[in-house]
Amino acid sequence: MKFQKRVLCLLALLSLSFLVIGCWLNDDDEDQFVANIKIGASRHRTLTLERSDNGQTLTLDATIDGVGAGKQQVT
Repeated sequence: MKFQKRVLCLLALLSLSFLVIGCWLNDDDEDQFVANIKIGASRHRTLTLERSDNGQTLTLDATIDGVGAGKQQVT
């Protein structure tokens, strides 16, 4: 019975430590905004977007190879 309690406590401590370390490593840096750019039904790239000062407008300053000229459905 003591062995089971020790194992349970060890597992609880390990899971808590992974949670703390994971949150610490995931630095929520609001200076970068990453997006998956999809044209049509296929995903082309994961790119960093620039956010305006008021947070209402996103801007992509990149050229995506393999995309034809003209109107495209972009999500």
